[in-house]
Amino acid sequence: MVKGTAPAAKPGSGKKRAPQGDPGVVTLVLENGIPVLFERMENLRSVTVAVWALIGSRHERPEEYGIAHVVEHMIFKGTRRRSARQIAESLEFIGGESNAFTSREYSCYYAKVANTDWNLAVDVLSDIVSNSTFDASELEKERKVILEEISMYEDNPEELSHEHLVAKIFDQRLGHPIIGTRAIISGMNRDQVAKFYRDYYHPKNLFITVVGNLTEEEFEKGIRKFWPDGASAKGLAPVDGKTRFRRGETQIKKEIEQVHLCLGMPGLPVVHDDRFVLHLISNYLGGGMSSRLFQEVREKRGMAYSIYTFVQAYRDIGFFGIYCGTSPNRIDKVTAIVKSELERVADKGLSTKRLGQLKRQVRGSFLLGLEKTGFRMNRLGVSHIYFGRTYAVDEVLARIDAINNDDVLRVAGELFREDFHSIAVVGPK
Repeated sequence: MVKGTAPAAKPGSGKKRAPQGDPGVVTLVLENGIPVLFERMENLRSVTVAVWALIGSRHERPEEYGIAHVVEHMIFKGTRRRSARQIAESLEFIGGESNAFTSREYSCYYAKVANTDWNLAVDVLSDIVSNSTFDASELEKERKVILEEISMYEDNPEELSHEHLVAKIFDQRLGHPIIGTRAIISGMNRDQVAKFYRDYYHPKNLFITVVGNLTEEEFEKGIRKFWPDGASAKGLAPVDGKTRFRRGETQIKKEIEQVHLCLGMPGLPVVHDDRFVLHLISNYLGGGMSSRLFQEVREKRGMAYSIYTFVQAYRDIGFFGIYCGTSPNRIDKVTAIVKSELERVADKGLSTKRLGQLKRQVRGSFLLGLEKTGFRMNRLGVSHIYFGRTYAVDEVLARIDAINNDDVLRVAGELFREDFHSIAVVGPK
């Protein structure tokens, strides 16, 4: 049992509502042990179904870096019932959409369709995730696609600066590229990919989220058409908690006009109690056109077109980042402004008025996000992975409202220390 959650429902025991968490979220466990979370949005005419796998790039061995992402691609390339083309056509021909993504700690496959077609979405997702054949000829074609994808990222200096920052901050286990490397992807064979899939895509590592306009009866009846039995199952190794933030600098030379700078400093794990405070600080420093860095660097001085902050968080660690694209002769001035603004918030915090504005900003952004099925899909999924429950909306709002300037001073003071900075720069010499 996860601390702070209700006892898990037994497989096949019907739907449950946890005594803690969002009362609008219904949970049931399928006969094969896969948990399913459902949230109704009756003002819509659509349903979004997502299958989550608790497997990401962090779970790969060095010789298979990038394999979780390869599996994501191959799952759409044919099953025992459908060809790759039939998979693509099955939902597009009814106006639906499907896609997937791989992160460092999980993967997700999802489909959005009209609510009258939701049974087809369930059928297609269950088919591709449980019945993929991993045809060798399809792998050869998809290998070329992934190598082109690597080239696409290498041609995007902003993306490249982010990727190299992560590699500088963390060791290879967490910091290697999710997409893999050319050498490893080029040498990966069909048996290796299929084995990774068979080992990890089973009920112990899967769960489902459903968001949209269905009754609970429609949801429960339709979702029970899922899934594999998970006969040969390999559990994930627990995170060892030994990952540490590393200080350092790296430069990737590219003959381009701008310098793309990514600056990182220690952050917080996903589950940390101060996560709301850090997100509020991020909004203050670089969360939009009204943010301090946007105003100081772009609006007042015209030194950049794009500058923003971001928060990356994982199970045991996280980091706070700042990105800016600027001319080579302005990089020292921009970094000096960034340093000044970090020191300002760490030393002085925020005025009562500005803190109130930021809380309204974070609160409003969260509430507007709830109108989107994709936002709710991610909220359900990430909450289940890291917390074992979905926080009620009022509970989230209360956590935001409770933030005070002492919280801001404490978090900023702990994290914004110059000697912990890590920097990645992409641009001319």
